[in-house]
Parts: sequence; structure tokens; C-alpha cells
Amino acid sequence: DGFALPGIQAVSMKGQKAESPNQDAWIVVRPGNGFSVYGVFDGHGKAGHDVSHFVKSILPKTILDDPRLGKSSQMVHVM
Repeated sequence: DGFALPGIQAVSMKGQKAESPNQDAWIVVRPGNGFSVYGVFDGHGKAGHDVSHFVKSILPKTILDDPRLGKSSQMVHVM
């Protein structure tokens, strides 16, 4: 699987176990206010794909909804 935006490229390759789905997930969020959020989530185990896709769906919203966003001195402590 592949994806490309100007300046961004992503490639994901499924593991060798035929019975397992691709457990990788990734996200690019550009809210337009001077920063971007990039995430790569590598699932492992029987439910690895569920976990990586769950984190993909929850983490960016959690970051973007945090009232400390944009206050760089505080965000250093969060990360």
C-alpha cells in the first residue's frame, strides 16, 4: 500500500502471515494553523490491527482538542 501528498510519502507492507491483516496504520493531520501531526502505529499480536487503528482514530483528536496545543513550553512536557 502506498500514499503520497506533496512532501509526504507513506508505504506499508503486510507481514508474511497469510492469515493476519496488515496491522500498520498511519495518519497525517494538517489543521492549517502552523503545525502538523504525523503518526505511525505498528500493531502486533492477534488484535494488533484493531489497536493500531483505534490509536489512529483517537490520538490525533486528543492532541488537537488539548487546550495546551500551541503553547510550546507546555507541549514539551506533554510529549
